[in-house]
Amino acid sequence: MRYVQQGNLRLARSLLDLGMDVNCATEDGTTPIMAAAARGDVDMARLLLERGADRHAMNREGETALTLADRSKHTAVCRLLEQNPLPLCDWNADDLLPVMQAGDRDLMRALIRFGVDVNRAGHDSGTLLMAAVAADNKPFIELLLGAGADPQQANRQGWTPLLSAAAHGDVALADHLLAKGAKVDHADKEGWTALMSAAACNNIETAGLLMLRGADIHRQDTQGRNALMIAVIHENAGMAELLLGRGARIDEKDNHGRTALALAASAGNADLVTLLLRHLATVDLADKAGRTPLMKAAGMEHAGLAPIVTGIPLPPREPHQKSQDTQLLIADLLRQKAIVAALLDAGADASRTDHEGNSALTLAIREVNRVIARFIQSRVATKGTGTPAVAGMSYFM
Repeated sequence: MRYVQQGNLRLARSLLDLGMDVNCATEDGTTPIMAAAARGDVDMARLLLERGADRHAMNREGETALTLADRSKHTAVCRLLEQNPLPLCDWNADDLLPVMQAGDRDLMRALIRFGVDVNRAGHDSGTLLMAAVAADNKPFIELLLGAGADPQQANRQGWTPLLSAAAHGDVALADHLLAKGAKVDHADKEGWTALMSAAACNNIETAGLLMLRGADIHRQDTQGRNALMIAVIHENAGMAELLLGRGARIDEKDNHGRTALALAASAGNADLVTLLLRHLATVDLADKAGRTPLMKAAGMEHAGLAPIVTGIPLPPREPHQKSQDTQLLIADLLRQKAIVAALLDAGADASRTDHEGNSALTLAIREVNRVIARFIQSRVATKGTGTPAVAGMSYFM
């Protein structure tokens, strides 16, 4: 009540969101809507009415909010209070959200009996079912589905309750939504499906369920990425293993011509590179710029690696911080070297060049990374490929 009397709209809204009773009353029977009306606070009164305030409630003196507003000549509040409330059939998800947040299932059932449409979307086109799924409100999810809520209804971005359940890793809910008619391969405006959502969030059990229910493992989003690529981008090795075991196309390319192997190499994830090579990913497939996974691995940027890869010192730092940073940077460099080694062991061609004439070796030199440059040079020399000397290589040797 204090925030209403102070006109603090933000805090009043927060309290209502947390479940405060919009019709709570003081000892003299004054409710929040009466307090707002007496102050002439139109915005506060509108908020309270939207959240279900009883405009007809009376205090101990028999006064209503309208009486109090009229006495103080607050005409704008009077007009607001005299408006007829929205018919139940016109209520949308925004109007019903406070009921769900308060956990009042009895009131929701009564509203449904009196004609509320549970599928009527709010201003952002989201439905109450989507809000219930996002909040993991199981009792209301069951109530709404039982009342005919459409599990396939999407918001403006094309997101459905199933995509949300897949992102949260709620296997039981995903299965229930599918049983109620949700389409397993529905895609949002970015082309994302529930399987891709599960792959991004590493929800392996949910992904297994979706594939069991017929999810298309090869489907690509608007950027040309399939579920395997999305798992790789998010560095979810267990998910990638599952998808590969179910037959994901390992050499599929996205709109930039990148494969899952190229994405793993770019991310510096040695475990994923090893996994993909073990599943026979083609090692030298180039992207639209002509760059192979080996070039991407060799040309990785390592901001802060200068002392290690070039010998150029950085500004002085605290000893403990310097030690921690160095350990992390060395670990990154070792992973990069492991990736380059794995790709070369798998037959990557170190002599190939991209559309600008750069090889893996020249890209390593460009990043002033003498560790990787020396390593590639030594491997090339061992194989005796006759790769010509590269300008600037003397700096590293």
